[in-house]
Amino acid sequence: MKKKDMTRRPLHLILVAVCLFCTASRLHASPGVLTEQQVQNVILGWFATTNEHRPTAELLAFADDNIEFRYPNLPDIQHGHAALRAWYENILKWAFDEVHEVVNWERIEIKDNRAVVKLLVRWERREWIVGEAHSRYLANFSWQTYELKKLPSDGRILVTKKTVDKYEPTTPIYQPAQ
Repeated sequence: MKKKDMTRRPLHLILVAVCLFCTASRLHASPGVLTEQQVQNVILGWFATTNEHRPTAELLAFADDNIEFRYPNLPDIQHGHAALRAWYENILKWAFDEVHEVVNWERIEIKDNRAVVKLLVRWERREWIVGEAHSRYLANFSWQTYELKKLPSDGRILVTKKTVDKYEPTTPIYQPAQ
């Protein structure tokens, strides 16, 4: 069996380590002006958490209590930590070997203590459907919109809204060797 080119994978692992550091620093951000770098760190931390299948509490630390999120495969807009917990714990059952890579920060708009971010993400993962003999490796481009706020009281930056605007299949580039 032919092995896949994994030359870009080490960079991904380095980015995960950096993002986990960014996550820790985000939790202790100082009050003041919201910056583009802080906004990017929060989103990269979110992806590092999901890529590494970190505990649910770590993902919830990124989310406002009243977070609103929408995915094309969900019938309705979801609200709050309970819905985010249910969504994430479901994903952990069938998606693994995940890689989220920001391909393009299309737009970051900051006004006062709030930000709106449009980005393009490459999402690769192995999926296993109950009853299937084998998992499959898939890749998608995912156009996403985030809204964030920085709390003036302690400087924490939270995701208030996440929308996956659309998915589009693409060719995998990170597939682990079989």
